[in-house]
Amino acid sequence: MTLRVTSFRKSATRTTLFMGCDREVLLISGAALGILALVPMDWRAGAISLTLWLIIFYSLRLIAHDPQMRLVYLRYIGSYPQDFYPARSTPFCIPHLNLKR
Repeated sequence: MTLRVTSFRKSATRTTLFMGCDREVLLISGAALGILALVPMDWRAGAISLTLWLIIFYSLRLIAHDPQMRLVYLRYIGSYPQDFYPARSTPFCIPHLNLKR
């Protein structure tokens, strides 16, 4: 009896990127900097916000190689930050097996 091979397409697990960046962070930064440009109605504010948006866009393109980094960072600064994250696969490990040296 041979095993049946089932193909699993990458599109099922691929993250949704917008312009090559994390969608939510890019749109939130664009909206915030758009407000920064439109409220004062000055060309200098528009130039500053455009420059900041291009810097943020470039940095988000660099981070896009790991699109889940935003979620990891939010968990890191979240409601229960820890001083030490032990290297174990589950939080339900047996405490007496963790040998301290």
